[in-house]
Amino acid sequence: MDAVEGLFLLGSYSDQDLSGFRGDVVSIMGTEDLIINRENYQAAKENLPPQAEIIEVEGLNHSDFGNYGLQSGDGTSRLTDAEVIALLCDSFF
Repeated sequence: MDAVEGLFLLGSYSDQDLSGFRGDVVSIMGTEDLIINRENYQAAKENLPPQAEIIEVEGLNHSDFGNYGLQSGDGTSRLTDAEVIALLCDSFF
């Protein structure tokens, strides 16, 4: 972990204990993400270090994190592509 300065979790979670990680951690989840297992996601928050920033975005779905279109079973995004890109860029820089 010494070679890594930061970690971005986009519609995902770590199933490994990162509590000792000293770098920056940003976790972004959307309220309309119906793909991720919410129970596992909530439990995995305990794996994050104390400095982790957890952001939950109203209207963001799982498919918004990629450029592959709507995934089957996902919720309906209420954000435009431009809004998603701006949100992600603002969160990282």
